[in-house]
Amino acid sequence: MRIHRIKLENWRGIDAREIELDEGVTIIEGPNEIGKTTFVEAIRFLFRILDSSKAKDVKAIQPAGRDVGSRVEAEITTGDYRFTYAKVYNRNTETTLHVTAPVTEQFTGREAHEKATAMLEETMDLALWDALLVDQGKEVGQAKLNDSEGLSKSLDEVAGAGGTGYEESGLIAAAEAEYARYFTPTGLPRNRTSEETLRQAEAELESARQALSSIEQDVQEHERSAKDVSRLRELIPGLQANVEKHAAEWERVNSLKVQLEARQRDRADAAELLKSAQDDQHRRAGLSTEITDKDAKIRSLEEGLEPLTRLVDELKGRFDAAQLALDEEKVRKKTIGAALQRAAGDREHLERKETLRKEAARLDKLAALAKEKSAALETLASNRVDDARLELIREAHTRHKVAVGKRDMAATRVTVEADARLQLQVDERQVKLEPAGLEQLDIASETRICFPGVASVLIAPPKSAEDLDQEHRDLEKALDDLLADSGVAGYAEAVAANQARQSAERDLKAIKRQEKQLLEDEGLAEIEQRAEKLQTECEAYQETRPQQPELPASLSEAARRVDALRDELAQIEETFEGKETKLAEIRAERDAAILQLELAQQEKSGLAEARKQNQGRLEAARKGESDEALARRVSKREQELARIDEAIDQLRADLKKASPDATEAKYLNARQAHERACSELRDADKQLAVLADRLQQARANGRYEAFEAAGHEFETAAAAHREAIRRAAAAELLWETLSSHRDATRKAYVRPLKECIERLGEIVFGAGFEVDIDNDWKLVSRTLNGQSLPFDSLSVGAREQLGIITRLAAAQIVSKQGGVPLIIDDALGFSDPARLESMGAAIARAGQDCQILLMTCSPGRFSHVGNAALIKIQ
Repeated sequence: MRIHRIKLENWRGIDAREIELDEGVTIIEGPNEIGKTTFVEAIRFLFRILDSSKAKDVKAIQPAGRDVGSRVEAEITTGDYRFTYAKVYNRNTETTLHVTAPVTEQFTGREAHEKATAMLEETMDLALWDALLVDQGKEVGQAKLNDSEGLSKSLDEVAGAGGTGYEESGLIAAAEAEYARYFTPTGLPRNRTSEETLRQAEAELESARQALSSIEQDVQEHERSAKDVSRLRELIPGLQANVEKHAAEWERVNSLKVQLEARQRDRADAAELLKSAQDDQHRRAGLSTEITDKDAKIRSLEEGLEPLTRLVDELKGRFDAAQLALDEEKVRKKTIGAALQRAAGDREHLERKETLRKEAARLDKLAALAKEKSAALETLASNRVDDARLELIREAHTRHKVAVGKRDMAATRVTVEADARLQLQVDERQVKLEPAGLEQLDIASETRICFPGVASVLIAPPKSAEDLDQEHRDLEKALDDLLADSGVAGYAEAVAANQARQSAERDLKAIKRQEKQLLEDEGLAEIEQRAEKLQTECEAYQETRPQQPELPASLSEAARRVDALRDELAQIEETFEGKETKLAEIRAERDAAILQLELAQQEKSGLAEARKQNQGRLEAARKGESDEALARRVSKREQELARIDEAIDQLRADLKKASPDATEAKYLNARQAHERACSELRDADKQLAVLADRLQQARANGRYEAFEAAGHEFETAAAAHREAIRRAAAAELLWETLSSHRDATRKAYVRPLKECIERLGEIVFGAGFEVDIDNDWKLVSRTLNGQSLPFDSLSVGAREQLGIITRLAAAQIVSKQGGVPLIIDDALGFSDPARLESMGAAIARAGQDCQILLMTCSPGRFSHVGNAALIKIQ
């Protein structure tokens, strides 16, 4: 449902007024008792009460002392229907209905009422309308959503549940609404509340009667308009700064996205370069292996050629020479074996040194973490401000500011204008004035003004001003005592101290986690003992090792030396065994020597040519890039790929942490809020000029309307109290009978409602916001940054904000089925400026899907709802 327009005539203190509502968010702003809440009352009458009703509530809307009819008219779209619906009560009663869609129809009287009621019941959920409505002067608690037939249908579609039938749901909603009029959720009667309301209404009536002679209404309106202009001029630079701040945050999110895409392209390029380098390395290793194999074969052939060229009569000499060569090989074998043993010892030594280096670095990191841990513990020990104490300071600070404002409003304004040079004394303070100079004093307690040598004036303000001044001093002392006990100088410093405590607690957790990772289930003493043992072994080896050959420069070089010596020893052993065999075969080889010599020479020639070609290819490759350079290139590409992967992971984490969706919503809302404030300033300047002109012509006091409104409220309260007593018993019996049949269908609806609340809540409270909802669709707890608190343990401001967010979520969910307008009358009075900004963004986001009507007596409270239309009532 959407309400396009509401028009009232002769309704309580309103002679005639019409407002047009935006499709999204509309703000109605005006001072107390100007008639904002009357529009909500009129819509309720239009929907539910016949024009012929003689109830006292109906009689109370007639302007006092005037025999006229009270008229309400609204233009509405609901479902496929669009119509203009109007009723006149008390005098010349009538009901008219003009339907313009889907077909044009006209109705009057009872038929018009029944047709309008049928269209509303067919297309909207009146129970949800009442559940979402936030009345003026009431704490914004949890919305009673669980009997809403419209919300149940919408949640059915999201959750895939069966749901409750329309007739059963409507009956339960009606019974619960009737029960809630007379009993609290805990079952206590509300008669005491109605009695208190009646007493308050009577007191307000007497107060309004005494206020008829106070300052003229136009003067008050002029002052309010001037304050509006001043407030807006002060607000706009802050809104502009807010736009720039959120624009910078949004630009950072876009920058992170661009950086991530660039780094992903860099990674593809780096991977391709690494593969190319590794392919070059593999090809070069293959050439080197082939050359080594051919060298071995050529040497083998050359060693076999000499015996074949000698004559049989030279075999003895060759035998002696071969024996000598075999002995030499034995010496070489022994020498290489000793060198291999030394190289293996060097490698083990360098491995111990590398282990020692890692353990030393590990110990250094543990020592650094110990210092950080000590610093965090010291911060926690010296900081006395936690969340609960900060909330106490904030409440004391707010009460003090309110007391200052009340004192200043009640103070007596004294203006001294000098015709010539003038010196006077205000209590103990000396004041000097030049001709035409002014001195304005706001006096809240007894003050003496002395004109030396001329006169002395004692000014005593009303007792109420002195009481307010004393209240201000008492609250100021209470705030100072609380700040002193907390070890801070002010509210801002308390916020900073609380944030420092939270930061220290997070640091301490991180330090303990790093210590556990570094220790790896070992004790610090065990690590230190192992490092000391390694140090001793390294020093002992260094002392006993000969200076030559020199110790390898690195562990990899030591490993290569061991491998080379092992290969060389294996080759010597192979040659040694070959020579032994050859010595025994010399005589048998003589007859085949000539043939073998020819074959060996041919094979040698072929191998030499192939080796030459391989050697040429290898030298050409090394000329372009050495083996060491190629290895460095492969290592460099691997390191570069690893750095790019690390950067990509960090960018993804940064992007997730930046909450792109919430950042965009806040930026768009901040920009719209700035534009709306500029528009309001232009309208306020025009209004101020009109009021200044009116003050020159007449000064209407406006107090009589307030007196009439108080009288109507008193009559309404008295009628409500009597009616409540008669209907309470019947409502209790009906509700208890029906409520037991509805609970089973609610469980499936929790998840979609929870998700919608958390999406809006992330805009207000930031990333890490979660809620827990029970089967009655009520908030059980709120989780923020991993810390959960029961709903009832939250501050008044946080409970109010969550109550509004829940209503926004419900209105969004039912918007696809037409929904109902969400009306919030005078809320968010306990929210600080930062929360007002983020709540404004959440309201603006919900206003894209549903119609929202905000009413406030505090100018600027909803300045951060960027897409809202403003209606100012004077």
